[in-house]
Amino acid sequence: SNPAASTIVERVQYIPRFIDEDSKTVGGEVEGLEVLPAGEYVVERDINVRPGGKLILQPGVTLKFPPAVGMMVAGKLDAKGRGPNSILMTLKEEIIVDFDNETSIDDMPEEGVTIGNTIIDETEKVPVRLLGGSTNHEGRLQ
Repeated sequence: SNPAASTIVERVQYIPRFIDEDSKTVGGEVEGLEVLPAGEYVVERDINVRPGGKLILQPGVTLKFPPAVGMMVAGKLDAKGRGPNSILMTLKEEIIVDFDNETSIDDMPEEGVTIGNTIIDETEKVPVRLLGGSTNHEGRLQ
């Protein structure tokens, strides 16, 4: 901050951690190698995989993206699952508490939404897609 100083620090001294093991949150810059072990993570900041960086998602990883948070990959993203749905990238659902509402969590079904006697699986209806890539396997997550 002193323009008369003779020493200039080119690199930022503090680099926030990509993963917080305690709170299971991820986000920020990936410049080297980052490996996410199996588990459920909330993406609290945009994920930016820089050129030369590599993010490995191991089978069993679920990334939950809040609205307006995304991922940009200019390096490499390695997400090889063991089968369908072994790696998930989905929207983080916000729970809104309305104290005037008499609906109880105990009344909610375990999976999906019940309409009449039919259970509808919501995971198939999540509008997520890749845009702007040169193939079906690259682009930005929308």
